[in-house]
Amino acid sequence: MRRRFVWMIVAVLLLPVGPVYAQTVQPRAAASWVEMAMTQIEAEAMSDATMLPAVPDALDREWRSFNTRGSSLGALADLGWIALVAFVAVVLEKAAARGASRRPVRRIRASAEGPGMFGLLGLIVADLVGLAVFLAVWGAGRRHLLDMVGVSAAFAMLAMNVLVRWRVAALILGAVLRPREPAARLIEVSDAEAGRLDRFLSITILVVIALVGFGRYGLMDEDSGAAHVVGIVNAMIVCGLYLWIVFRSREATEALIRGRRQSGVMAAFRAGLAQA
Repeated sequence: MRRRFVWMIVAVLLLPVGPVYAQTVQPRAAASWVEMAMTQIEAEAMSDATMLPAVPDALDREWRSFNTRGSSLGALADLGWIALVAFVAVVLEKAAARGASRRPVRRIRASAEGPGMFGLLGLIVADLVGLAVFLAVWGAGRRHLLDMVGVSAAFAMLAMNVLVRWRVAALILGAVLRPREPAARLIEVSDAEAGRLDRFLSITILVVIALVGFGRYGLMDEDSGAAHVVGIVNAMIVCGLYLWIVFRSREATEALIRGRRQSGVMAAFRAGLAQA
């Protein structure tokens, strides 16, 4: 009993020591962790600053790598050939999608209750037909034209990755906005706003995908630390474009969350969610 009583007294006396020790050690540990992080960030910033003069040479070297002969003008000409093939593929894609959507569009316009599930699915199938035509035309142009004019395989592969992702994103945007078919539009916006928003999002997303692809291609240059600086600048530009997209499409996103229903508990809930 005496031993237990002694240990109880010792424990009571040591109780204030624990918090005091924690209060003294934890701030020191937190301070040391913050100091280490700030020191590391400062070292990274100084290292990136020292690599700034090498950025123009790194960009020029990366641009020249797109051409098989290492020529900057040749890379620009190759980009022109790629843009020409992509333009033809997009035109044929839109023509094929419009031709395949004639029957679903007639069915939607003839329905007094608005677009049904089968009508919307028919439009999506038509969009997929257009995407398949784009892939077929691009593949044929790459094999028969781009290879013939001397476009490098790396440049053609990068362009294909960018263009395919862009057309998939454009397909999703078109399925929501439907600038040419208001009856099948999933959100309540005007025809003019739907067209402007579709063009803005399509172009901006193309720029974002191209910048991301260019940045990943440049990061393969492991011999130069300038690729790290280019990646940071690239990420800042992409994040800025994302913010622009968020503010520009805010009203359309709110309309998409609200839906078309105007009364009821679910309509009030979705309206509050859209405002939030």
